[in-house]
Amino acid sequence: MACENGLAFHTENSAPPTVCILDLGCTRAMGPRRAVEAFCSYVDSHPNSGLWYEIQPTSSRFFFANSQQSKCTEKLVIFMYDNGWSTQFTEIDIVEEGDVPLLMSLPQMRNLGFQFELTPEKAYFSCAHIGMREMVLKTASSTHLILDLQDVAWYMSQVHFKTPQVKSFFSQHDHFEYSQIAVKQDVQ
Repeated sequence: MACENGLAFHTENSAPPTVCILDLGCTRAMGPRRAVEAFCSYVDSHPNSGLWYEIQPTSSRFFFANSQQSKCTEKLVIFMYDNGWSTQFTEIDIVEEGDVPLLMSLPQMRNLGFQFELTPEKAYFSCAHIGMREMVLKTASSTHLILDLQDVAWYMSQVHFKTPQVKSFFSQHDHFEYSQIAVKQDVQ
């Protein structure tokens, strides 16, 4: 399975492990253990990536179209800072089956107000909550659109969320302002 720019998902796995499939049919974010381990390994070896993570306990069950089920006991919590140094995060349930990238769910995309502009040649992605405007998305040979969380971390650092506590950036509506607005600091 190759992307239009030559990146691949499966065995050769030349796509970055920070890539997520934007899966409109996915009702809850999930990732196979193999993709989660690749993501964790990447983040561990790139300490300045703007991403960090925790593996936390969870209890969920997935029912797939082929009648298979998967019980999840762990989830990957991915963290990044916004411009105000507030911590933002998203959660991805870990399934033991499969060999695909992380899957971003429809509820995550809806909560953030993802907007897509689709043309015969390209797919454009905008999301005011994370500061992305008309970014060209890569397309897998499976025709799924993909988004790199490394790009999201970069864009998130350009947005300041006015929240007093930690919020999930993929599951909350928050007020924000762009970092281009000057922030006054006391100089001593």
